[in-house]
Amino acid sequence: MSYAKNILITGATGFVGACLVQRLLVENKNNNIHIILRQTSDTWRIKDILNKVKPHYTDLTDLYKIKKIVKK
Repeated sequence: MSYAKNILITGATGFVGACLVQRLLVENKNNNIHIILRQTSDTWRIKDILNKVKPHYTDLTDLYKIKKIVKK
């Protein structure tokens, strides 16, 4: 039996990150996958799975927003 996990991924629009997100979605459908994107991120690699993850829009250098996202 596999339990749901909260997973936060940065770099989800890159090749490795997109593969990781897709793998985690297949591995356990109950995973709560959160991804951090910039407003200008090109999401073409993950456009077909964006509705299955929770995107958070911020820049990784914004420590305040990152802490707020992780706390959620």
